[in-house]
Amino acid sequence: MNGVGEEYLTHPYFEVWQDFILRWYKPVQGKIPLFLPCSNKKPYGESETHKRIIGMLESTSSRKLFHELMLSNPGVIPREFEDKYPFNNYDWDERLETEEIKKRYTEVTEQRIERYLKAHEEYIKKACCYLKPDSESYIALEEACKSLEIPLFNLLSREAYEKIKEEKKVLQTTEALKSLEEGLKCLQQDSTS
Repeated sequence: MNGVGEEYLTHPYFEVWQDFILRWYKPVQGKIPLFLPCSNKKPYGESETHKRIIGMLESTSSRKLFHELMLSNPGVIPREFEDKYPFNNYDWDERLETEEIKKRYTEVTEQRIERYLKAHEEYIKKACCYLKPDSESYIALEEACKSLEIPLFNLLSREAYEKIKEEKKVLQTTEALKSLEEGLKCLQQDSTS
């Protein structure tokens, strides 16, 4: 399933999975949802960006605090499903996006996030992410959290992002990963106090 547009955003395979995740899937209680970007390489955990994110989560001993969820055109994807079809076999090329497609992606993604958060609200007191603040995924997540009054913390600070936003592979940069590390340490302190 390679392509960009409505048919690759609301494909029946993605819709069936999103329905499953809402109705039958139960995330582990007591974990903070950590929304992460998708990646070109599948499964996501094999990408360089995710290897670095996971490395930072493990090196700060904070991975156990989170339930990792990816945001992409298929919707909200729990880490434990990243190697399942169709999540392990699609390609949405951002270079082919038009302003209309970006707007539609944001709308659909916001609806999916909001439905996910509502379906699992008994588990969710706050949410975190590691996303570019101007990305459609972040905008959708921020709006969904606002509408449900769920506090959202981006572990990529706006200050760090402003310094590096023109660089390639922003989320892999030293500055971004330093922001992630600092955010994780703050969250750990909050969870122990």
